[in-house]
Amino acid sequence: KRSTNREFNVVRFLCVRGGQVVFKYLVYIRRFLEMLRREQSSYLGLAEPLSQRHFLFRSEDAPDKPWDSSRYTSILKKATTEAWKVPANTQLYRQLTIGITEKHVQEVHKPFNRFDDKTAMADMNVVFAWQSGHRPIQRATTYGLNGAFPTQLQPALLRVYEWASTRWHEFLHQPSK
Repeated sequence: KRSTNREFNVVRFLCVRGGQVVFKYLVYIRRFLEMLRREQSSYLGLAEPLSQRHFLFRSEDAPDKPWDSSRYTSILKKATTEAWKVPANTQLYRQLTIGITEKHVQEVHKPFNRFDDKTAMADMNVVFAWQSGHRPIQRATTYGLNGAFPTQLQPALLRVYEWASTRWHEFLHQPSK
């Protein structure tokens, strides 16, 4: 948003295992917790029930607020230290995923206008740049890579994001569907 003053949408489709975990949490665990919360409110004789929690990753102190970014960063550092024996912050993690995408995930394709993000001839590989939040020219000058910048969520854009997520799942040897 900083360089264009426009919000953008980034969509990631989960692999089968991740989708099943989130589904079970939302359908079974979260509903059960909400039922317990209502019962607790009733038991304590509260006139108003305890507030519902709308965020998947939310603060325990303020359930109507998402986690602070420092919490995400500490979790990422812990996970990357366990997996790679080296902590990675969000900036390094983003750079690594962009590099992996460019080297291992993108489709082999015919030559195309790498700065085209508006015509029907735009290459599907620009979705990887969208996921990093850049327009083609901005990404090319910043990273020396191609990119685009989606500003409206629509069916065609969702299909392209699904395609990009599926390429990542294949790279990670995880089933998509």
